[in-house]
Amino acid sequence: QKLDGAKIAYANVNGMAEVWGHPQLSALDRQIEFGSPVGTLYGFKPPGNNSSFEHTIGPVPALGEHNFEILTELGYDSEAITDLATEGVI
Repeated sequence: QKLDGAKIAYANVNGMAEVWGHPQLSALDRQIEFGSPVGTLYGFKPPGNNSSFEHTIGPVPALGEHNFEILTELGYDSEAITDLATEGVI
């Protein structure tokens, strides 16, 4: 009543269950599923719609899944990467 009287805009604050279950998200097809090491996850599509392509989100990588590729791109050789892994650095 005080906000109405002061002509201040306000709105209800939804909890996460209300956000995820909001009917407008389903109507606009704004949710997307993607893989992860623990199973299927759900998230929101990037903002905006584009009729020339469908949004995709790749799977979440496992911890350390890309260590070798990244370190190779940074100039480490196989032996150095193996040493880092053996020493528990990666």
